[in-house]
Amino acid sequence: MSEKPKKSVDGAIRVLPGVSIYKVENSRFWYVRVWDREKKRYVVKGTKETSSIAAKKLAQDLAVTLLQKKKPSEREFSFKTYALRLIKKEEQVTAKGDRSVGSYKAMKWCLYNDDWGLIKRFGDRDVRQITTGDFRAYMDYLDEANPEWAPSTKNTILATFRNVLKGAREDSVIDGVPDTPRSRQRDNPRPFFRFHPLVPKKDDAYKKVLETAKKMEENEEVIRWIPVTDELYDLILFVTHTFVRPIASELYALRH
Repeated sequence: MSEKPKKSVDGAIRVLPGVSIYKVENSRFWYVRVWDREKKRYVVKGTKETSSIAAKKLAQDLAVTLLQKKKPSEREFSFKTYALRLIKKEEQVTAKGDRSVGSYKAMKWCLYNDDWGLIKRFGDRDVRQITTGDFRAYMDYLDEANPEWAPSTKNTILATFRNVLKGAREDSVIDGVPDTPRSRQRDNPRPFFRFHPLVPKKDDAYKKVLETAKKMEENEEVIRWIPVTDELYDLILFVTHTFVRPIASELYALRH
């Protein structure tokens, strides 16, 4: 049996933090290596792939598999246990009218998504052992898989993750919630819409916005897990004619 070549032909290509692919002499296939935080060493596997794109995909899958194979926690200390408690609590709060239905649905989406949900990723993990590094690796994975996501979407996932661990903190199971850096959000709001008679009727942007809102309702479109209703049309009218900005300190601070 020939000795496995060790000298790298190409420089390693970073896929995720602690995950990379590389080639060695006398082989046309890519290798993948993943840093195992618990054992403090790299796990190396051959991909049998000559394409770097296919090798990167296998590297991501291997990283996720290694995390999922970590020793399950005692059931009472598992992330899933506290996630289910959170959902039950939020369901009761929403039923009382103290929480918006949209917020409740967003939380369920973050926890139960079949592809990348928090329960799928952290469900069997012991909340006492989840670190900032684990969360960073998870968010890096989401960034790679969903580069088109807005910072607000990622911050919704972050908030849900923190709310689950806050339940563990309240039970004195953990001393504090790990640091979870937020995605930087850049707001660039449009200051105004040009409308007739300032511009020709065909260029009336305000009218186009209202017409689009009506079409979205008629087509039963769903944006970020929330169905569009006639409330969107009313909301546009309200903020335009009252000069209230659609932000937490103004529009969302209003109460009947």
